[in-house]
Amino acid sequence: STQQEILLPDQSKVILAPGSSLIYFATKQERQVELHGSSFFTVKRDVDKPFKIKSKELLISVLGTAFEVTQSKSKNKVAVSSGRVMVHYENDSLVMQKGDGFIWDKNRQSMKSFKNMRGIQEGWHSNRLTFSNEKLENVLDLLAFRFDVDFKAKNQELVHCEISGNFSMDNIE
Repeated sequence: STQQEILLPDQSKVILAPGSSLIYFATKQERQVELHGSSFFTVKRDVDKPFKIKSKELLISVLGTAFEVTQSKSKNKVAVSSGRVMVHYENDSLVMQKGDGFIWDKNRQSMKSFKNMRGIQEGWHSNRLTFSNEKLENVLDLLAFRFDVDFKAKNQELVHCEISGNFSMDNIE
């Protein structure tokens, strides 16, 4: 199947990943989406009606921004392209802004966050990652985030080198 573009009644836009689904409902106080799978959101700003996304483990609150939410069997991920979001998990929360990423590992009951990752602005919905003079360490973090893998550099001096490029996200090989 293919990704699907949806315009919600509040004029927010959603790109729904193949095999994903969502339920949207709004009250006078808030707008809420229940998400199963992965989506990229461009939320229409409305200070009087916050936008919230619920998954099994996370609650994401936002006023107006563009961000991605990805769920798998073992992990939940959030990547912010613009604006700010607040991610609620367990008994804690984290405010994220443009370029930030977050992973909640269900099996380990642990979280990891990434800051100022310039390549995070493009995601699975564009199928591209672009870097310009980015530290290899940050690129590896982003690839680990995107493909749910871990990297270990044998030569720690290399992780401080800068890399530029435009990469397809079809697969990691």
